[in-house]
Amino acid sequence: MPKAPTSAKKAAKKVVSVSKEIEKPELNKVDPKELTASAETNRVYAQKQFSTPSKKVKKLKPFSFKDNDGEDADPSLYFFSPEGEETVCPPYFNNMCGKPVDREDLLEEFFKVFDKDDGYLLYKLEDREVYVVIVPIHLSVVNREEDALPGDFQKHSMSFILEGSVNPTLFKNKLKLIRKSIRSLREE
Repeated sequence: MPKAPTSAKKAAKKVVSVSKEIEKPELNKVDPKELTASAETNRVYAQKQFSTPSKKVKKLKPFSFKDNDGEDADPSLYFFSPEGEETVCPPYFNNMCGKPVDREDLLEEFFKVFDKDDGYLLYKLEDREVYVVIVPIHLSVVNREEDALPGDFQKHSMSFILEGSVNPTLFKNKLKLIRKSIRSLREE
């Protein structure tokens, strides 16, 4: 077993000598041709992976964007777009947010918490008890200063998966928490 150095100078010399042994400058040199070949290999792989859809990938449904009354909603009120550019709705919107809620009891609770005139939307995922509150762009924190991309929007989710179904009282309490977080985000 090696003996421990007795002084700080001996310890420093030992560290320097070990680091010189580890340093191998020839390992740090990379041939640019190898990088190009590697990038080309990655490009070809990505093209093969993503150009032919696999059977597991869900096909995107046609896009529909409706308000809580079932009418077509104006995407420019909810999705970010830089000035002078057309509003772009993300193609995955319906798969991610579902469809507008049509249960009257839940909409009644929703509009007790959020003013209908402000334009908040309530959506529900089709296959789960997950509800999504979509915030209008003029009330959201999605903007150019936050490096938003075209099609970005602010949403807040509530899950009732553990409960099994939605209890209107619990639903209203969760909505109040979302409203509080939206207000605190805007005040920052």
